[in-house]
Amino acid sequence: MNKKSIEFALVVIMAVLLVFMWFSKAIGADFTTTSTAVINSFLLLGAAVAAWFVFKFRLGWVVLAPLPLIWPKWWPVLVSIANDGKSPASPEVINIIESPWYSAPWYITSYWKWGVEICFVILWIIYWKLED
Repeated sequence: MNKKSIEFALVVIMAVLLVFMWFSKAIGADFTTTSTAVINSFLLLGAAVAAWFVFKFRLGWVVLAPLPLIWPKWWPVLVSIANDGKSPASPEVINIIESPWYSAPWYITSYWKWGVEICFVILWIIYWKLED
């Protein structure tokens, strides 16, 4: 690799990190938590698109298949938003299981997290049945 390509790669990496930082601050979450969720989402979507090209799936499968896998990756981001942008691993984060007397926002409750997960699976099953 020559010097120009290394400089270009560094500029691209810095631009991606700045976009991740802006996005995490815009939603009020921790930077590392948001970056992990975004990277995992892109990897799963990339795998779905690769499967689409290799196995010639219908486009609906490419859209619906990764959703139940992507959604749990964003749960720590929701916890981070609920705790004023702190990392879910930090000791200051309110854990609703250990401290049930704290009022928690609706979007970090298990009902919401698993309810959305179940909705994604139901959508997947409905699409599968309608396709037949």
